[in-house]
Amino acid sequence: MLLLTLLTLGVSRLAAVPNEITMGNVQPCDYFSHSTCCLVLTDTLDATKGYLSDIDTLKVWVETLHPLPFARLSKVEWDAACENAKMEVAETATKLSMTIAVGSLLGKLKDSHTMISLGAWMKKEMGEVAGNTLRLSSIDRDVYVKHDKRGLIAPGTKVTTINGLNMEDVFDNAKMISPQEGKAWLSRVRIAERMIIPMAIAMTENSQMLLSINGEEYHGVQKQEESSWRNHRRKRRDTGLNWEFKDELARLEINSFTSGSGWRYFRKLHHGFKLLKKHGDDWGIKGLVIDLRGNLGGIAYRMENVFYYLTQEEIQVPIAYIPRQSKESSEQHRNQYRGILKWIVNRWGDEENGLINLKRMAELEIGEVDTIRYDGIKFEMNHLFEGPVVVLIDGLSSSASVSFIAEFNRLDRGHVIGEPCNGPNSGTFADPVERQLPESGLGVVISTGRFVMDEEFAIRSRPIKPSRWVQWSELDLIENRDPFESAIHDWVSDNEVGDLKRLSERESKVLWEELDAGFSRNRLWGGAVRSEVWSKIVEGDACVRKAKIEGDNFKQCKTSRNVETTLALPQGLRVKFEQLIAPGRPAVLHFGIHNRMDCNVCKTN
Repeated sequence: MLLLTLLTLGVSRLAAVPNEITMGNVQPCDYFSHSTCCLVLTDTLDATKGYLSDIDTLKVWVETLHPLPFARLSKVEWDAACENAKMEVAETATKLSMTIAVGSLLGKLKDSHTMISLGAWMKKEMGEVAGNTLRLSSIDRDVYVKHDKRGLIAPGTKVTTINGLNMEDVFDNAKMISPQEGKAWLSRVRIAERMIIPMAIAMTENSQMLLSINGEEYHGVQKQEESSWRNHRRKRRDTGLNWEFKDELARLEINSFTSGSGWRYFRKLHHGFKLLKKHGDDWGIKGLVIDLRGNLGGIAYRMENVFYYLTQEEIQVPIAYIPRQSKESSEQHRNQYRGILKWIVNRWGDEENGLINLKRMAELEIGEVDTIRYDGIKFEMNHLFEGPVVVLIDGLSSSASVSFIAEFNRLDRGHVIGEPCNGPNSGTFADPVERQLPESGLGVVISTGRFVMDEEFAIRSRPIKPSRWVQWSELDLIENRDPFESAIHDWVSDNEVGDLKRLSERESKVLWEELDAGFSRNRLWGGAVRSEVWSKIVEGDACVRKAKIEGDNFKQCKTSRNVETTLALPQGLRVKFEQLIAPGRPAVLHFGIHNRMDCNVCKTN
């Protein structure tokens, strides 16, 4: 079962901010797994009754733990989903069907923090076999090998079967139990990619290991045993943060806001910005790249602290935190609020320093909901970086990473490159509690808080989109080429390309976003081509704006824009552009230039 790292709230003003944790502090391939194959229940009538009882228990837990369980679906829809889950389980009454039913049921909430707990299954079912040596990636619904540490399967190889099972069936089951925040359907796909191998093992009778890929024998390697002391020491030293200075760029990779000890994290963060400030000009540094790809979240004040090196503006992360007290959180908060800390809080705690929030949380009754607002905070750091910044994200960037991107965009501090992340700019749910269903033993995690990043306290669902889309292609996998590097090079060359603030017409913005997203896997898109197309769209936008002011016919501006854009595109991209500006009219009223990533007819998930 997935053991999320539920960290305690600190004592300082920053530590008073809740721990916005999505999925723990381990890599996705270690993180996502499943728990049903280790169960000792058999397919008997008693087992079926146990499964049905567990779904009733789960329903009660969600309604009593989650701060806003019906934020994205109605109570009627939730009740119906619970009944449907029971019917599905009663029909087959297998351990696998129970897992899929529970995972799918929790997915109805569209909350990346509420899901089936999947970590222990990978350890138990795969044993000491290092199944995570094989990385898989999906491209247009097909699944390919992204990397094989053993070197047995070439990158870019299309996977059609695992353990003799059809890949489409395995992948569909993996997506059914994968969580997503709001409408972040691409994140669900990215999470499911990490679930393919464990799901295939779960679907294979009498097997606890990866047996074959595409009909060819494939076995994982045996892990070397590591002492618990050595393993604990390694984890404490791994901060999830790495610096690199080369090719005229400073690169800060943060793969987790949870890993390792806090003081190591802050020391390493500070040391990197100190070097950047001291030697940046000598090294010819032209910009900073912050890589949050695969960052599943973590501790909010670790994320927040990065901003103090990027801006002198006031930072308010979060605007508010809405917790619902549970038995687990009550014990945790009361253990914190005692002794010398209780004396300090009672003597000096107030709204300004945030210490009084520890008392509020400790005295909150189980089941009650509170709203804790936070004032902005401003630090004057000695090693402030004022140069250009770009952030890299993907569908796995979740929780605290989502909040980071929301604040980064609010500050208008730079560009965001990659895929839509796992959440909206209004914030995500947070602080999951892990519990084990009593009859089946299946683990689940359920949110107990909401991390608010919106002054209106709105609950939005559309994920934050990047400034520039970048996705892997089959050719990228084969050649082991990271497409993000080309996008970073383009950004360094001209970071004004793609700046939507330069466009006033909505159609111009949508057209550019659709081009950037639609061509994100094509090598012909980028560099001079992308820059030239951008200039044509900017010119066309200015022409339309001027024509509207003067009362002229602006349709000529659009026609000219489309013709010049077509000429600027390589031959291989022109057909797609023509389809975009003049698509065929389908059966529904759905045509013309529009945002296809949010269109239920266009998107392919």
